[in-house]
Amino acid sequence: YNWLENIEVPAEIEKLLAKEQPDIVCFQEYSKTEAPRLEDYPYKYIQPSRAMGKSQLALFFKFPILNQGYITFDDSSNWGAFIDVFFEWKKFRVYNLHLESLRINIQDSILSNPDSEAIQLKFNQVFKKQLAQLGVFEEINKTNTLPTIICTDLNNSQFSKSYDRLASARQDAFTTAGKGLGTTFHFSFFPLRIDFIFADEAFAINEFKSLEVKLSDHYPIVSRFGWK
Repeated sequence: YNWLENIEVPAEIEKLLAKEQPDIVCFQEYSKTEAPRLEDYPYKYIQPSRAMGKSQLALFFKFPILNQGYITFDDSSNWGAFIDVFFEWKKFRVYNLHLESLRINIQDSILSNPDSEAIQLKFNQVFKKQLAQLGVFEEINKTNTLPTIICTDLNNSQFSKSYDRLASARQDAFTTAGKGLGTTFHFSFFPLRIDFIFADEAFAINEFKSLEVKLSDHYPIVSRFGWK
């Protein structure tokens, strides 16, 4: 929020959800005070506080949530959360992960900044922290026995080590069922794919879309699943 000078963003998000009709909705950088009402989603897990300056995550579901929890990343304003749910006679888990942000702008761009070595150092530090955060996630996921979907703002591309870690033994919803570039973010006018949905092999991925609507600095992504 506050990325656009548009006070109608919450209402526009509601309209988008009414059109797409997802059963599960994941938000990163969620704000209770500025969020849409989402009355069609009676079950939700919103991280309990903004402790240590962390930005909130939220997961909304149309059916009861059986279990929930959050994943703390040290020395970061980002973190993760999960819910365990029951749908069509099977249980599964959904993770919502927000990995370390680059916190760069056009002025920081390698193309526009002559001090590109400093920018590369900044990138490397962030990428190292992202891998450490994935290590925290992987430790928690070791005890998970349920089929799993991961929704993530990776803050990195499909060519990164972070992507490789999450994509290993999982399906990337875009590469399985998407079309085009799958752009979710523009940096210095370059289209990037930094938001992802991954799923275990237990799921059939029937559709993937990146919706080019300006309701945030990222485009929302939508995927539809079935059981194999």
